[in-house]
Amino acid sequence: MLLDNLPGYPDNLTRGTEGKIWLGLGGPRNDLDAMAHLPFMRKLMLRIPRMLWPTPKPYGHVIAFTEDGTVVADWQDPGGKSPVTTGLTETADRFYLHSIDGENL
Repeated sequence: MLLDNLPGYPDNLTRGTEGKIWLGLGGPRNDLDAMAHLPFMRKLMLRIPRMLWPTPKPYGHVIAFTEDGTVVADWQDPGGKSPVTTGLTETADRFYLHSIDGENL
């Protein structure tokens, strides 16, 4: 186990500079996590039409960690300007935030 008890739903991993690994968190954890130990309820939930599923709170979040699991960056956007972050690409002079909604920031 490298990282556990993450504050959101993990998405893409990308390599950054200086040994960093960037992880996008697609949305914060919510009340549905409470049924993780109830497989029957989870199967039932999957039968409900997607349009009735709760939508994640708009909250952008990426973290960077090293290969030993040490978190070295934790960038959050609680205002939701970039609501569904799926990753981050780091170059020598820029950061490119991956977002599912395709908006330019």
